[in-house]
This record gives sequence, C-alpha cells and structure tokens, in this order.
Amino acid sequence: MNGKNVLVVYYSRTGTTKLIAEKIQALLGSEIEEIVDTKKRTGFLSFLRCGMDAMFKRLTVIKEPINDPQNYGLVAIGTPVWSHTMTPAVRTYLNQKSTAFKKAAFFCTSGSGSNEHAFKDMEDLCGKKPVATMELSEEDAASGNIEEPLKEFMAKIKLATS
Repeated sequence: MNGKNVLVVYYSRTGTTKLIAEKIQALLGSEIEEIVDTKKRTGFLSFLRCGMDAMFKRLTVIKEPINDPQNYGLVAIGTPVWSHTMTPAVRTYLNQKSTAFKKAAFFCTSGSGSNEHAFKDMEDLCGKKPVATMELSEEDAASGNIEEPLKEFMAKIKLATS
C-alpha cells in the first residue's frame, strides 16, 4: 500500500477524532490535514449550537485546505458525530472538495448511538460509496480499545489502494 497516495482529513472539536486520524496517518505513512472551522465551537452554549448546526445541515466557514484531494488516490475523512450526522466543518469540506475525490473512506467518533446517518450523509454529499467505514465510541477511543475496528478499516483501505 502506498500511504503517500492517501490523504487523511479530519475535524475534531475535543481531540478524539484527531487521535484516531493520527493513528490512521501513522499506520499509512500518509499525509494528514485538519479541517479548521473558523466559528467558535467551545463552551456549553457553543456545544448546543454545534448540535443545531449539524441537525440543520448548515455549512460553516473553514480555512482553505493546504492539500488538494485531487492529488490522492483515496481521501479518508473523519468527523465527530453531532445530532446523528457529520459536523458542519466536514459538511463544508465535502461540499467544496468531494468532486476531486477518486475514492473515499469515512471514519467517525461519537458519544453514543449509531452513526449510520453520518455515513449516509457523507456518501450522499460525496456522490461516492466509501471503500471503508469505521465508527468508534469516544469511550473506545479514550481507552485505546480500537485495534480490531482499525485493523478492518486499514485492510479495506489497503485493498482499495493496491
């Protein structure tokens, strides 16, 4: 597998999704890029606004990404799940960049519940079926109990990029 042909892109409000993105990047030896939301997303009231923004599928303003996804064979996109869907920052990134994706993989972290809606929304916005998906609870990510899902995710990415 040529990890240099993969771009790992993620948004993380609390650091959980960042932790997973960095593990994927290290295993692949790939490029990594954080999606930076310019909207303040800290504090309790902001937490409530985050959920509302996600629920209503609002876009946000993100900093211009450095890496062009067109230069990669596969883009792995990571998002926390807010209100059963992707974050506004990831929605904005996909809205702006997904037409350049050759292949995509999705991973997400959540406090509770199923992430099916997030993956479905991401697939619909990309217009591509992901070659791999991985969902992790915040609890599993914090405890390091991610080996098996990560192994399965990486195997599918390896197959898609060989």
